[in-house]
Order: sequence, then structure tokens, then C-alpha cells
Amino acid sequence: MERNANLLNYYTISLNFLCCIAILIPYFENHIGLSFQDFLIAEAFFAFVIVALEVPSGWLSDVWRRKSVLMLAAITYILGMAMLVIADSFTDAFIAQGILGVAVSLFSGTNSAFLYDSLLAQGKENEFSKREGRRVAVGLYSFAVGSIVGGFLYSLNPHYPFYVEIIACMPALYFAYKMVEPPRAKSAVNSNPFKDMALTMKYALHGHKEIAFIIIFAAVLFSGTKLLMWSQQPYYMALEIPEYYFGILMAVGAGLGGLSSQLGHRIDGRISNIRMLTIIFIVVLIVCAISGYFVSYLGVGLLMIAGSCAYGLSNPRVDNAINSRVSSERRATILSTKSLLIQLFFIPSGLFIGYLTETEGGIRYGLYGVIGWLMLGGLCIALWEINKHRKRTM
Repeated sequence: MERNANLLNYYTISLNFLCCIAILIPYFENHIGLSFQDFLIAEAFFAFVIVALEVPSGWLSDVWRRKSVLMLAAITYILGMAMLVIADSFTDAFIAQGILGVAVSLFSGTNSAFLYDSLLAQGKENEFSKREGRRVAVGLYSFAVGSIVGGFLYSLNPHYPFYVEIIACMPALYFAYKMVEPPRAKSAVNSNPFKDMALTMKYALHGHKEIAFIIIFAAVLFSGTKLLMWSQQPYYMALEIPEYYFGILMAVGAGLGGLSSQLGHRIDGRISNIRMLTIIFIVVLIVCAISGYFVSYLGVGLLMIAGSCAYGLSNPRVDNAINSRVSSERRATILSTKSLLIQLFFIPSGLFIGYLTETEGGIRYGLYGVIGWLMLGGLCIALWEINKHRKRTM
């Protein structure tokens, strides 16, 4: 079982060597002929596919072998990348984003559940936060290296980053194949699998309010950090930074995010999960405000640090909080419910931010829109907590 953690890290490195991410928006604009708003529409479809398949894929992981789901995710991801290489229209990009959405829905939740089950089999589940932080960290380090490579390759040929990324993803199939399926409690499949999924979602979002609060808070925060990440490239373009440097800038941010994820477990026990998430939430708001008001190199640094570090610090904490509260037969499905809500929240907010960036205010208005979204989500969560506390005291 100890070998599983290492293989999962290698799998993560392989799929996160994302050469194309750092230059994806210039690629959409200069070689497919799409605007940032068009890109966010395609990204919203990507999110919609994840919304549609996130919980079914988590259910599949719970009733099937997790390693088989991870293998299927790698194959689908390679197909999506190949589609982006030949894309020359909005429709092509739309389809490619949909295929990639299928891949992400397959490994999202399954990877964390697989790691937790492997540690549980060894009686080391208390190490999950540390191990998950390390897994997220190596993924960000791989992304950092891939970003540098992608920025350089893009200057030679716009398609080279995609070719290299496809080659880099292929070893993930081997790593998943060599994993050993950990023992776990498998729930018996009901006569209708959709009933299984519905019961699990009800368990997470209605029957267990503590889990529901963690999932919804994470969905608001992570949808905001995702918007922050995609805002970086238009921000660089507004400052007329050469595309060659996009990869370097994103690599620095990813490297810092990796360090924050890898070292984040050291503050476990010193500050509660909810307090830490609240601090990160406030920091992201401040970064958006400063970066939007001062469209400058200061904003470049703030966006670069905030987007990656917020994710690196908070994601292992959120997953650990969920894993420790649920049993193995529904673990992947509930983790997928978290990812589902992130994408569900991203769809309307992403479309709105895309619209704002096409106005006269450009990326500045887009960042103000992220602030508005986070404040709206935070207000709804606060009102929910106040109402819940009021019911307890009645």
C-alpha cells in the first residue's frame, strides 16, 4: 500500500505537466480566433460536463476499481489534448473542452479517495493531510516546469506545447496500472445507480450539515480562485507582457503554491480549518481589489501568488476534513460532490466575468466581478450559518 502513494504522485506529475495552460488564452485568441469571453464560454461548457459527470464518476469509482477509473481518466485526457491540437473553430474548442471535462470528472475525487483508502489500509489515515499536501505540491511543481517549457515551445510553434503535453500524459496509464487496489468497503449497488448517487449527495448536503458547510465554503472559494487563475493571462496581455514570459510567471506562482501545499500540514493543530479558509478568503478579496485598481506589475505578483497559494494551502485541508467524516463506500462520491459544486458555481460566475472583460473596463472590471462573486457567496454562507445557529438556540 505504501507504493500506492508514490505511484499516485507519479501519476499526478504526469497529468499535471501542463505545457499548454500558460499559453492557452493566447492560443485561443491568435490561432483559433476566439476572445477571452469565448474562452470562458468554452470553459463554462468544460465545467458543465464536470457538473453532469462528477457525481456519476465518483459513484463509478466507489463501486468499481479506483485504479481503472484513473486509467480511463488518463486516456480521455490525452484525447482532449489531441482535439485541441486540431481545433480551428469555436465548435472544435467546445468539443475539446467537453472531452477534457470528462477526464477531470474521472480523476477528481478518485485520486484523493484512493490515497486515503491506501493509508487507511495501513492504519496511517492520520497522515492524509501531509500526504495529500505532498501530492498536490508535486502536481504544482510539475505544472511549474510544464509552464516554463510551454512558454518556450509556444515561441517556436504554437502546437508544440500540446504535443509535449500528450507525450507527458502517457506514463500516467502505466502508473495507474501498477497501483494496487486498496481494500475498502464497497456499497452494494441499488437497483438504480442514480438512487445511490442521490442518497450520497443527500447525505453530504442535507443529512450532515457540517460536511455540507465544508463543501459549500470550498465551492465558493475554489470557484473564485479558478477565476483568479484564468484572469492572469488577460492581465499579462493588458500589460503587453511577451507571451514567452507567461510560462515563467505561472511557474513561479505554481512553485509557491506547491511549497504552501507541501508545508501547510505544519500549521495543523495551530489554526482551525475554518479559520484558515476564512483568512484565505479575505486575502483573495484583497488581492483582487489591489490588482484591479492598480493594473501593474504589482498586480502580476499578487495574482501569481494568491491563486496558487490559496489552492495549495486550502485544498488538502478541505479534503482531509471531508475524508475524516465519511466512510470509504461513499468517499469518492462525496469528494466529487465538492468538485461538482465548484464547477457549478464557476459556470455563471465565469460567463459574467467573461462579459465584464469585454467591456471598456477590461480585466479590471473582471477582477471586480470576482470580488462581487466572492462577497455574494460569502454573504449567503454567513446568512446560512446565522440561521442554523438561530435554530439551535430556539
